[in-house]
Amino acid sequence: PDFRPVGVVDEYLAWLTDYERSPNTVEAYAFDLRAFWTFLGERGLGWERVGVVELAEFAVWGAVNEAATRGNVDHGPDRRS
Repeated sequence: PDFRPVGVVDEYLAWLTDYERSPNTVEAYAFDLRAFWTFLGERGLGWERVGVVELAEFAVWGAVNEAATRGNVDHGPDRRS
């Protein structure tokens, strides 16, 4: 990805900020949206053409690429077992 700002993403994050969402929430959404845009770019998809199938593929992609989607932060052992 080229990491240039994406208008609709900036608009959404500004909306969250304007409605006094926690800065941590806005940051988390920004990381998730960056991951989503990376996923779309790898597949040559535009966000406006995403359907249920692509969302399911993104969920799998996100699980496989969790370190990349969270800024390479090690969150410790998975406690969901």
